[in-house]
Amino acid sequence: MLDQIGNLNPQLLRELKGRLTWRNILIVGALSIVAQVLVFLWFYGQLPTPEAYQYNPYCGHMVGGEFIQGCTENVSAKTFAIDWMLWWQHFAQALHTCIPFVLMLSGTYFLLSDLQNEERQGTLDFVRLSPRSASSILLGKILGVPILVYCAIASLLPLHIFVTSRAGNLSFLPSFYMMLAAGSYLIFSFTLLFGFFSKSTLKRSAQALGVTVFYVLMVGAIFVPGYIMWNSETVWKTLLTAPILYITSPDSSWFWFSLPISNNTAIAHLFTLLNIAILNGWVWQGLARCFHQPSTTILHKRQSYGLVFYLQSLVLGLSFQTYVSKGTDAPQAFGTVLLPIVLNLLIFLPLAAILSPQRQTVMDWARYRHTQSPRSSLLKDLLFHDHSPAGLAMMVNLAIAGILWLGISVFGQERIWHGTQLSAILVLMSLITIALYAAIMQWLVIQKTSKRNFIAIALITILLLIPPAFAALLSSRGLISIPLRDIVLLTSPFLWSVSPEVVSPLAVLSALLGQLSFIAGINALIARQVRQIGASEMKDRFARLQPSGSAQ
Repeated sequence: MLDQIGNLNPQLLRELKGRLTWRNILIVGALSIVAQVLVFLWFYGQLPTPEAYQYNPYCGHMVGGEFIQGCTENVSAKTFAIDWMLWWQHFAQALHTCIPFVLMLSGTYFLLSDLQNEERQGTLDFVRLSPRSASSILLGKILGVPILVYCAIASLLPLHIFVTSRAGNLSFLPSFYMMLAAGSYLIFSFTLLFGFFSKSTLKRSAQALGVTVFYVLMVGAIFVPGYIMWNSETVWKTLLTAPILYITSPDSSWFWFSLPISNNTAIAHLFTLLNIAILNGWVWQGLARCFHQPSTTILHKRQSYGLVFYLQSLVLGLSFQTYVSKGTDAPQAFGTVLLPIVLNLLIFLPLAAILSPQRQTVMDWARYRHTQSPRSSLLKDLLFHDHSPAGLAMMVNLAIAGILWLGISVFGQERIWHGTQLSAILVLMSLITIALYAAIMQWLVIQKTSKRNFIAIALITILLLIPPAFAALLSSRGLISIPLRDIVLLTSPFLWSVSPEVVSPLAVLSALLGQLSFIAGINALIARQVRQIGASEMKDRFARLQPSGSAQ
């Protein structure tokens, strides 16, 4: 069997041989058994006893042959009964929630640690020389590096099946593991992409652990709960007798534009799996590109335009939801303002980091652009050349998003948009805020300092959090006026906290003009810096060559 695996994927065989030792298997098996016993004992300890049964969530009593949930002082110790169905459902929900966290967090940690070791030891460059394709090698890593985690999940399967069957949701398990596999494949692929993107940091052992832990925490804080929430709201909603996790009304219905997602199990599965497949396609384009060319950007600028159009179409369709409660339609502020602003931050800030070339790359472009034959125009280079500064490309990407949002707010007022037009203005202003962050990021990464990437991350983080926090705090103490607070909030990611109904038009105009002025000024600094980089490099080379020429 190992020979067949080796013929199909030598990288997978290499990972399996290094990890599937009897010692590792026994340790994983023992830890899994201990964890299962502890979880069972914890839930068993929650059951009511004759000594402590009142107000226990699993306690009930019989009245006229009918089971009534709840035990108060009027229920005697001899007549209470245990609500076993609710107990099994809570037990199953705990497993449904914990298994994705165990699989995805452990898997991402092992993948990043493996890349860290490969980069430090130089074996990844050796693997690149293999005649195998990048997709074959990277797939071998995804399947092989977390193999012990897969074994731990497999050892949980008997308990999971038994508990779920007792809870009455056995038909839900195929869907659960199918969506779990799809989500894990997506996040593991993105983890490899993140590892290649941060390869210079992973080579330094002093910083690698911090980066790895931070990334795993972000996956655990954003992706995993978001993925569980999405599936429990849409894909699993009709399959579960009790929900895993809800943030909206149980009567809510999710739509993508006019397509109902949560009301039909087949549509919900198809919609989620199709979008995961599309996202995986974009991620693997970047993986194949940076695996063979480690110094290049992850995505072409041309590809980024298509990616932004797809992501914005997806966000647009999901942003404007209504829920039906007691026969009336009520718009959700979460859908009209907060969701698109948060998702656009998660989309465009990583995109700006991906598209922004480093100082040496910009230096080469500025030095040799004039020697190209035929010589390309500056506008074409800025739009499509991957080594040129990313300012104009980011503006185009943000313009694509802005045009789509503006079109929806103007032409989709009756069918799609359930907020005010000022809400649409807030979303558009968030795009301008992101443009400012992208310009600052590009300006910082072409500086001469060796810590420019770290400085860029630190400064963007400070700009994201500190000004709005200070504005809100000072405003609550009466130290600054409400209009000034609104101006600061409107230039931050927290502009969704400003009520569209009461915000001053002057505050909106002031924030808009201030941001546009900063964007123009920073882009002017970038243009001057690029000219200086190209000119000074040529002068330095000429100065180094001049003495040798005169000596001859």
